[in-house]
Amino acid sequence: AKQFECCTDAEIMEMYMDITIDNMPVETEEQCVELTDALIRGFLVEGLKDSIAKGRVEYSADAAGACLAVVRDLSCADYGTVSGIELDGCEPYITPLVDEGGACLQSYECTTGSCQGASNPFEGEPVDGVCARPPGAGEACDGDCVDGYFCGFDTTSGDAICIALKGEGEDCTFDSDCTSDFCDDQNMCAAEDAMCTGR
Repeated sequence: AKQFECCTDAEIMEMYMDITIDNMPVETEEQCVELTDALIRGFLVEGLKDSIAKGRVEYSADAAGACLAVVRDLSCADYGTVSGIELDGCEPYITPLVDEGGACLQSYECTTGSCQGASNPFEGEPVDGVCARPPGAGEACDGDCVDGYFCGFDTTSGDAICIALKGEGEDCTFDSDCTSDFCDDQNMCAAEDAMCTGR
């Protein structure tokens, strides 16, 4: 609802790029709801339900609802500059319950913030990993690193190691390589443009 209240038609088209619903571009709020619902149900809900059933996380509907209310109450000027859900009034609504050394399938299940060695293929049975301390500078990694670092490839060894996040103007491959969390189309870390300029 906020996108269609605050963003221009061109900005909405850019957000959804080439994604289509029944071979039609996303141009209406109803299409947006249909797409988002499919993505959340397909990639988040079942895994989260499994984590809850195994006692690995707690979910707070109250905290999630409060965060949605914060977004609903944003002005269009403020909404256009939001990056992620790091807003005053948005508290975590998924609480990890698995301590270091415990079995995990997702990093959000771990109090350490890092589940290592897990395998969750689209086909076949998932295999638990172990909640562990995230690797630090120069240490081998398979996804998670301590704050301030990302898991990248060492050009000398070809191994995946934790590398310091890059500042604006430095080369990047993914958004997660950058302190700004934005790698532009020139493969340079940059300040992310406003999501919406507003209607």
